Amino acid sequence: MYKRILKIYPHGKTASLYLFFNIFSAIIPIITLPIFTRLLTPNDYGILAIFNISVLLTSNLFRLELNAALKRNYFAQNKDFSVYLSSAFWLSNILFLLLLIFLIPISFYFPEMKGISSFWYYMILLIAYTRFHTVILHHLFQINNRALVYGLWGLLGSLFLYGATYVFIVKLGLDWKARAWAEVLFASISMPVAVFYLYKDYRLGIKFSFEKTREMLNFSTPILMGSMISYALIISDRIIIAKISAPEELGFYSIAIQLASIIGMIYGAVLPVWESWVYKKVDTLSGDDILEIIKIFLILSCMTFLLSLIAVPLLYLVLPFIVDESFDGVGKFVAPAIIATNTIAIFGFTTPILSVINKAKLIAKLNLFMILIAVPLIYFLVYNLGAVGASIGLTVVYSVGIFFIVFFLLRYAKSI
Repeated sequence: MYKRILKIYPHGKTASLYLFFNIFSAIIPIITLPIFTRLLTPNDYGILAIFNISVLLTSNLFRLELNAALKRNYFAQNKDFSVYLSSAFWLSNILFLLLLIFLIPISFYFPEMKGISSFWYYMILLIAYTRFHTVILHHLFQINNRALVYGLWGLLGSLFLYGATYVFIVKLGLDWKARAWAEVLFASISMPVAVFYLYKDYRLGIKFSFEKTREMLNFSTPILMGSMISYALIISDRIIIAKISAPEELGFYSIAIQLASIIGMIYGAVLPVWESWVYKKVDTLSGDDILEIIKIFLILSCMTFLLSLIAVPLLYLVLPFIVDESFDGVGKFVAPAIIATNTIAIFGFTTPILSVINKAKLIAKLNLFMILIAVPLIYFLVYNLGAVGASIGLTVVYSVGIFFIVFFLLRYAKSI
């Protein structure tokens, strides 16, 4: 078993650096949680959750999944990569201007939604625009195993966001908007840095190619459809909770999800190395390679369930020390949130595999099938069990997706 795992870890130093930075990045939300749960109300956390959902969906729609096309082309079309990257950059600028014009009538017709004023529509678009460039840079760092600069970027970003949020709350007396303004400020700073690195290290230029843009969009559009459905699926729990329950319960649930995501530091150490290893096989992939990938994937899945068994009691043990008394309702959501988060993370490891074998349409079809199951299932469970039912529903749906992909890959390996 260990020999198989080591096949994706030829450089232990790289993985160790990812883990090191992820641990420190995960500590920041933990040590600040007692502070923010004292300064903010569960209702603030509920509105902030809606804001974050809006940013997440807008960012991923704006990106058009061109990051996936760029990752694939980096190894397959390395000589022309500069043109691919430059075309994606200029397309993002055109798209930003078009959406900015589109937002003007929207902001007049819907001056406020769920406690968020129309001013923040423009800020959400700005964050999405800047994230387009930073995400592309992050993904290029990942597949090149540039763990040090990748880790420093993430760590400094977390320190800035949480530090700025605290300052805005204490000095300016802001509520949930403190985190929103911190996001806007960080976005404004991070984009010039990202563009500089893209120019310096990956030959970002001024050339725009319609042919290469069309090629990337042909590859990324099915992935975009799948990823939008996927993100809608991931946040369907909070959307349904917001519809059925009070913002306070959504706030409790959001804190539980935040605590569960701490486990993501483990996946954050594995995923970059995993993606780099898988994408490098794009030109030489064989049936035996697929079987080997499946074996390692199943090992990682088993390790995930063991991790859940350890993480649940540990978080219950430290919970009284990291949340304020007014957030006592968080406890009942922790265990199901950890299990759901781990299941979703393992499902995410399948995306690079399907991208490499050029089965992007399958991702879209599978995610569509999963959300058609998830929405009525989660709605039923939340209505009858409360917010806990949302995590249970997500765990069931993503487990079904994992089993389907493994079965498909086994059949695919025999056909090539």
